[in-house]
Amino acid sequence: MKKLIDDTDKKIIKLLQKNGRLTNTEIAKELGVTEGAIRKRLNRLVGEKIIIITAVLNLPFMGYSVSGNMRIRADIEKTDQIISKLKEFEEVWYLTRIIGGSMNFQFEFVVQSFEDYNIFMAKLSKIKGIQKIDQVFYTEELKETYAWDLLLKTKED
Repeated sequence: MKKLIDDTDKKIIKLLQKNGRLTNTEIAKELGVTEGAIRKRLNRLVGEKIIIITAVLNLPFMGYSVSGNMRIRADIEKTDQIISKLKEFEEVWYLTRIIGGSMNFQFEFVVQSFEDYNIFMAKLSKIKGIQKIDQVFYTEELKETYAWDLLLKTKED
């Protein structure tokens, strides 16, 4: 199997994870290569969807203080319709199929208040085919990272 990224790519990614605003020139200087080499590598990493460049919102700072996770058991014959509806909800930012246990889907949601949560739940309850919902609310963030050091080990590490 062909390696998708080499040690230089990993070093570039690590630097960007620490400071996503680094310029190609700054990265090149840090790694001892040319700016053109960095630009070419970043274009490939982004073009092949190995990395995604995005800004991550600070949700509490933006006024979104209620968030959590829900798992849904669905009528198998209605899963496509349920997926379609869940994808439409602005409150749902992550949705995935799951296996194991009795649930079919899991999603994460965020709203500004419990009043908004009640409105969201009213919309959710109108989706035909949902048989059961398990939900939890997040109360304290203990770790949040987008630095996957385990996957980015180099020969030097």
